[in-house]
Amino acid sequence: MMFRFINARFVLLVLTTVLMTGCSSLGGSSDKTAAPDMLLLLDSAEPAKAERAALTPSPARPESGRLMGLTPTDVESLLGKPSLVRVEMAAQVMQFVNGDCVLDVFMSEPQPGAQFRTQHVEARDRDGKALPEEQCLAVLIPQELW
Repeated sequence: MMFRFINARFVLLVLTTVLMTGCSSLGGSSDKTAAPDMLLLLDSAEPAKAERAALTPSPARPESGRLMGLTPTDVESLLGKPSLVRVEMAAQVMQFVNGDCVLDVFMSEPQPGAQFRTQHVEARDRDGKALPEEQCLAVLIPQELW
């Protein structure tokens, strides 16, 4: 019985302390330094975010299949302005160059007079040696758009 009384007093003491601590922070103080302390606390959380970002694996490279069926406007919004555009009858080739990477995006009209759509993608270096399309796309597409 004595043990129950001590436990009840201890729980009551802990609850009172917790409640009073909460009330004192809600009461608002006229001290103007409370806000900067909070800012310092928020700033101290930034290194933790950077460490988590460093531990997060980088996303997979973009896939060339993502370009299939896109219009020239869609491709430009993803890859930027092409270095070269060649149009012949019902076909169009858009060429994107960045560093040693050359990406050719081949488009055709699905129906006569319809808007061009991507049908094929090829990647190469400046000497003409074939490269994986994903390697060029990783250079051409900003990572936040992968």
